[in-house]
Amino acid sequence: MNMHQQGGVASGSGRLNAGIDVSKPHLDVCLGTTQKRVPNDADGWTELTAMLQSAQVDLVVVEATGGYEQGLVCALQGAGVCVARVNPRQAIPRFHTFPSVFILHSGWATHEHL
Repeated sequence: MNMHQQGGVASGSGRLNAGIDVSKPHLDVCLGTTQKRVPNDADGWTELTAMLQSAQVDLVVVEATGGYEQGLVCALQGAGVCVARVNPRQAIPRFHTFPSVFILHSGWATHEHL
């Protein structure tokens, strides 16, 4: 579901947003109903960049995780992908009390921390 800028639901087939959970060894991405895990390295960044560009996403929301997201953010920005790096504790009140659920504009994605 895409939200209209005035607060209503937009009709039509709007472009998707994506959410990425970041950890030192890997990245978990949610794009619509697609979920994928890639390594958090140059090969993983290239794979995600290609996937997100081919889906023509409007926005990629990346979890700020103590610097582990920096390479990914630079790779996406360098490829012209719109990226928002957010601190979940600031983006959603009391988010830290619900660490296994990420609320994304593209839908609900669950992620179990290992």
